[in-house]
Amino acid sequence: MASRHNAVTRRRFVLGTVGVTAVLAGCSENETPTDGDDTDRDDEESTPTPERPTSSSTTTQTAGDETTPEGPQSVCAPLAGSPTAYDVSGTLYVFAFDYPETWTIGEPIPGQSGRFQQITSPPVSVNGDPRTATVRVGQTVPALSASEVEAEKESLTTRDVDAFAVVDEQTFDGERVDVLGFPDIPPSSYPPAYTLYIPYGSGDSREYYRTSIVTYSDVYGLEDQDSDACNELIRSGTETVRRSLRPNPETTVDDA
Repeated sequence: MASRHNAVTRRRFVLGTVGVTAVLAGCSENETPTDGDDTDRDDEESTPTPERPTSSSTTTQTAGDETTPEGPQSVCAPLAGSPTAYDVSGTLYVFAFDYPETWTIGEPIPGQSGRFQQITSPPVSVNGDPRTATVRVGQTVPALSASEVEAEKESLTTRDVDAFAVVDEQTFDGERVDVLGFPDIPPSSYPPAYTLYIPYGSGDSREYYRTSIVTYSDVYGLEDQDSDACNELIRSGTETVRRSLRPNPETTVDDA
């Protein structure tokens, strides 16, 4: 039986660099989802019709922990990996983060207002075809004031279509940071998409950088048990990045 997650894992998440417009779009049976290397271009001219994924799955995952799928021969085993630090020295990132050691760092995506970095999983074999997942970590510039952040959050959480909500919170540089995402979909059923506003500076010079952590998955077409295991490991890779966010003392953002 084909996986009940097929339709969901083939959805593509698009977060625009201006206004953080998040859209879910379905793929046809003949389409192959991309890794998201061209979905955030500033010259994007069209936006697909938003579509809400649905699922009956209620599987959960302990975020940020290395996960090993059931059984030593699981097709999903390559997706597991211990957290390792990404080298953020000399980058615009005001934050540092970890990623699964088995995943591969790609080149920064060009043509962006800020820095957007892709981290790609090892391939998983689906009927002999290699499939991967990609976490894209983005920080836009220029910085926003506290009032601008509140205005953007209000817009994202009150819009009529695919409104975000505060789905979690975490502490960064001594400040509580809201994590915005989609509130009403079982977390193991879709690749995560988050927006955060990361603080930088102190006192009156405190500013905020819009940060997106978006996952694209090309891993679909598996049986249910393998699909669940792969989805959990992909989500765990995303949460490894998000939950490890911490200040980057070597940022070059002041020189940008």
